Amino acid sequence: KPDPMVLKEIYSNEHVSAAEVLYVGDSLARDIMMAREASVMSAWAKYGAFHDKKLYEMLVRVSHWTEDEVIREKMLAKKAATVVPHFVLNQSFDEIIQVLGIRRNEFVGI
Repeated sequence: KPDPMVLKEIYSNEHVSAAEVLYVGDSLARDIMMAREASVMSAWAKYGAFHDKKLYEMLVRVSHWTEDEVIREKMLAKKAATVVPHFVLNQSFDEIIQVLGIRRNEFVGI
């Protein structure tokens, strides 16, 4: 991620078209932007996207990330600020059922 060619390769290998794909992710910069660039529908798991800024800054300080990687992450986030997902999951993954318009009992094992 966030190379859209990876996503295109996956759905191609699975013999499905872009129109049949819904990509779910919690990162606008890495997931939703990639899905949009791969021309597939996207659902942003907003409930999983928030983090404590202080903890994130600590993670960056103690991680193996180089300065270039930190800069790249900031640039990706800035670029993603205008990315709009097709759907937003606000509270849980269960909301995907509503997005797809499918009743739970149509799935085996749910």
